[in-house]
Amino acid sequence: MEYLTINTQKIPYVLKRAEKKYRVSIRFAKDSQLLVVESPDGTLTREVQHFIESKSAWISRQYQRRKAYHQQRKAFWDTLKNKRELPYLGESHKLRFQKAKKSRVEYTPGQLTIYTREKDLQYGEKAILKSALIARAKVEFPQLTHRWATITQSEVKAVKVKNQTTRWGSCSTLHNVNLNWHLIFLPQVLVEYVIIHELMHLREMNHSAAFWNHVATYCPDYKRLDKEVDTYLWVIGILEGK
Repeated sequence: MEYLTINTQKIPYVLKRAEKKYRVSIRFAKDSQLLVVESPDGTLTREVQHFIESKSAWISRQYQRRKAYHQQRKAFWDTLKNKRELPYLGESHKLRFQKAKKSRVEYTPGQLTIYTREKDLQYGEKAILKSALIARAKVEFPQLTHRWATITQSEVKAVKVKNQTTRWGSCSTLHNVNLNWHLIFLPQVLVEYVIIHELMHLREMNHSAAFWNHVATYCPDYKRLDKEVDTYLWVIGILEGK
């Protein structure tokens, strides 16, 4: 494997022939710290080197972020495997699986118990856990959303829990609020910030000064919360795959 050195960082990369003949491009492989460099003839020419140098700040930021994501995901899985614990609304909870005639998930402070039918064990622990957490999100998020809708005097017709891959939430002109189920891992204060953010979009479907003024009414510290939410992007997709 080849390496680029940027700001003393050794960044692994692969060089490929570009699909578009005259295009030089760089990207990171999905969920990876590997940089993919594409050039017209698949070689590291002076032109390609100059292009990489011009993007060195972006490459460095992306590499650091992906490295941090890798470390955070590893810590998540180590804790789940060794301690049978996982974050639930930001607090560590014990996780217990138990066979039962009917599938359901039971929440008590400090513990999640997942009851699983014998025939569903074939899908694997990861898939069972994902279904259980989505089920809990469908309990927690509508309650929180309707509570804040009352506080903010916002009209909400439906709260939908979705498996979004790039956004924490969204809303529509029909007054539906969509929330990413992965929020179940985040501290409740951040979940509530995302909810307030979406409720304020029902007033302003943009990120104008007026929108942020509405947000600030209920979250004076919204700038810090907005940045903090994105430090949890590593959890999105964490239970995908086998």
